[in-house]
Amino acid sequence: MSARVALAMSVAMIEEVQQTIEDAAAEVFEQLGGAGYAENIYQRALQIELKIRGLESSEEVPCVVLYKSRAIGVGRIDLLVHEPTVVIELKAIQRLNVSAEKQLKGYMRAMGASAGVLVNFGPDAVECKRLS
Repeated sequence: MSARVALAMSVAMIEEVQQTIEDAAAEVFEQLGGAGYAENIYQRALQIELKIRGLESSEEVPCVVLYKSRAIGVGRIDLLVHEPTVVIELKAIQRLNVSAEKQLKGYMRAMGASAGVLVNFGPDAVECKRLS
């Protein structure tokens, strides 16, 4: 298999996982009756829904941040999907914002992950934004 074919398969697999995450988030929002819960409630429900859909994940994954090869702090990734690695950052705010997107990009960079999904359980709907 050529490198180009392998890369295309990898990209397709990541996009499929990102779609599954978005679909799972919509199901969680519907099943919980919409907005009104803290992030950790949505996080637990989403982890269950991802497992039902065949995706293994870990919650509150420590993420060491380095500066010039020195650890300067530890962040916490809300959910980390395994194989392929996709970082999920959850919010329960009015609207997604640039700060949330930058936070996800930082976690992706620190984890060496090439893909992420920002999920906001907003007041009226679920907003999802894919990053890669």
